[in-house]
Amino acid sequence: MNYRILLLGGGTGGHVFPLIAVAQSLRIQAVNQGVDLDLRVMGEGQFLSHSANQNGLRFYPVASAKWRRYFSLLNFLDILKIPLITVQSLIYLWLIMPDVIFSKGGHAALIPALVAKILMIPIVTHESDAVPGLANKIIGRFSEKVFISFDSAGPYFKADKTRLVGAPIRREFLETNLTPQEAKQKFKLGLNLPVVFVMGGSQGAQRINSTILKIIVPLTQKFSVIHQVGGSNKEEVSGRLEALKNEVTQEQAKAISENYRLVGFLDPQAMAEAYQASDIVITRAGAGSLFEIANLGRPMIVVPLPNSAGDHQRANARAISRFGAIVLEESNFTPHVLLDQLEGALENSEIISAKIKRFANPKAGEIIARYLLSAV
Repeated sequence: MNYRILLLGGGTGGHVFPLIAVAQSLRIQAVNQGVDLDLRVMGEGQFLSHSANQNGLRFYPVASAKWRRYFSLLNFLDILKIPLITVQSLIYLWLIMPDVIFSKGGHAALIPALVAKILMIPIVTHESDAVPGLANKIIGRFSEKVFISFDSAGPYFKADKTRLVGAPIRREFLETNLTPQEAKQKFKLGLNLPVVFVMGGSQGAQRINSTILKIIVPLTQKFSVIHQVGGSNKEEVSGRLEALKNEVTQEQAKAISENYRLVGFLDPQAMAEAYQASDIVITRAGAGSLFEIANLGRPMIVVPLPNSAGDHQRANARAISRFGAIVLEESNFTPHVLLDQLEGALENSEIISAKIKRFANPKAGEIIARYLLSAV
């Protein structure tokens, strides 16, 4: 029997990567169950389009309208998009007519999900964050099932259709044949120093990048560093790094060259290698990253974005702090405090690792995939 499942979402990685993770799990479960699966993707953004194409998924682009919780003329412009999005969604959904839709929420999913409800297409949704976004609060009301990553999101949805599973993790991060030593060699790092992986390529990461450069000399005396800054920031950070190397001693400059690796964008395979190479990770509090890191049991220093929507990053950080993650508010993310916390995390790494690994659920994608296949 042919089952057609539509994956709905778009925008940032937090709404795209879980869709890909569920798609990967669906394909595995379909083979195991002998199901002829037809998977498709609908949503907004080049990032989703690129990810869908990379994974061999047929993509249907729709526009999106975002309601900003502050005064902006863009709100009024986006209101004008609503008729277009409604028509696009109606045409695509009528042509595709999926057996079930899996939605990751976000503004890109709201109107298509509402149209799907009108067409009586079953919807299953997933909420990644500790505090649900407005779109998922709405979509969750008429979804057949709501999967959540944090127990604190539960009260926002009906209890009888809500299940705590964690965040779906892509196969690249669940299945790796590399040892930590081999992963370190991929980045041409020695094996004598512990590795700090700094995820400074995400939203609002300038503070993280600047602080790392301020402590680059003492940091590279005790640690090797993989510093992801994002493609748009790499040239600027590289220039500042070269200027710093000219201001320090020859021995210090040599340590920076040997123990520091500046990278821009990391594809999923390279990101998995960076995780595997790391002993400690510094990251923002996006749900996807937290679950990926926790799955490997890596101690982490979490710096929540102070102005995230609904303050969800602080809520995510509070939740994972109960499992041993070190949380630093951006105002406390200073050179001295960061060095102290890195040394403390390294000293207690075995205790933190054992505790933090309990936060992740590597079977989240499989659980969702099994439900979706049973729903159709």
